[in-house]
Amino acid sequence: LLCRTRLRNGDEAYVYFLFEHKSYPDPWVGWQVLRYMVRIWEGMWREERRLVPIVPVVVYHGERVWQAPTDFGTLLGVPEGMRPHVPDFAYLLYDLNIVEDAALQVDAMLAAGLLLMKYIRRPELRERLDAIGRLMREVMEAETGVEAVVALLRYLAEAGRYVGEEEVERVVKALPRGGEIMATVAQKWMEKGIEQGRQQGLQQGLREGMIKALVALLRARFAPDEAWLEALAAQLRTVENLEQLEALHVTAAQVQSLDEFQQALEGSI
Repeated sequence: LLCRTRLRNGDEAYVYFLFEHKSYPDPWVGWQVLRYMVRIWEGMWREERRLVPIVPVVVYHGERVWQAPTDFGTLLGVPEGMRPHVPDFAYLLYDLNIVEDAALQVDAMLAAGLLLMKYIRRPELRERLDAIGRLMREVMEAETGVEAVVALLRYLAEAGRYVGEEEVERVVKALPRGGEIMATVAQKWMEKGIEQGRQQGLQQGLREGMIKALVALLRARFAPDEAWLEALAAQLRTVENLEQLEALHVTAAQVQSLDEFQQALEGSI
């Protein structure tokens, strides 16, 4: 998002806001954000435009407390005296879990989206569903409101595990053109059921393959006791998110000891 702002001295300047969404604490998000920033600057450079500052913002709505450092320099693990010579920046962490609902009520569309993200993985979603529905009715008054609400409802139908189909249907039917929108939501439920059935075996096989590769990497690097590796594999099987397993694989390739890896593992699950 490219914005124009006015500085205190009256000059105008451009600032690029980069938003990244996370549903789990990711210690490598600084590295991910840096790659995005470089790509944006490369695009400006290729078009012979002046490079502008980029402010990275990480929007988080996961279930666990975010404990990852918000500065990129920490990932490098360099002595303080070397920091002036290596890339470093800090991203802004917008943790929806600790933001009061009232602070999200800026715009109906924005409020509906942020509230839905905040509670999508929490039991309180059932209590907030009517409030979100009222915001959706406000959004429906806009020219592109129908498309926006349909996108929100498809997200709710796909990821909202704490509300049932009857509760979502009640909210949808209260909307203008609710019957028409309900057909789209029902289609999403059908797609979700088919995809879950098809992907369950694939996901499980891929997860097991990633775990075996991770165990093999640690075995080759540090030759740990096999009993320790078996216990590690059992612990890794509790990790459902494949992106987390991928991040742990990168960590296993970079750490200098098993203790260091264990600390990273405990910080991510």
